[in-house]
Amino acid sequence: MEQGIRQRWREIRAVEMVLEEAKAELQGEDPLHFAIREKLEEAKRTVKELSEALMWAVGDDLPEPDESLLEGVRELLKRANG
Repeated sequence: MEQGIRQRWREIRAVEMVLEEAKAELQGEDPLHFAIREKLEEAKRTVKELSEALMWAVGDDLPEPDESLLEGVRELLKRANG
C-alpha cells in the first residue's frame, strides 16, 4: 500500500505540474474544465489523507515526480490536444 500511495502522489503532482506549464503557455488560463479540476483536487486530498492516516508506513514526505513521469504526462497532454 505504501508504494501505491507514493506512486499516486507522484502521478497527481506530475499532472498538476504539467498543467501549470500549460497554464503559463495559455497566459494564465486554466486548461482544465472546472469539474475536472475539482476531481484532481479531490484525488489529491484523498491520497494526502491516506498518507497521513498511514504515516507509520508511508512517512511524512511524499515524493515529487521525476523527469520521466513529467515527460510522460506532457506527451499525454500533447496527444490529447491533437
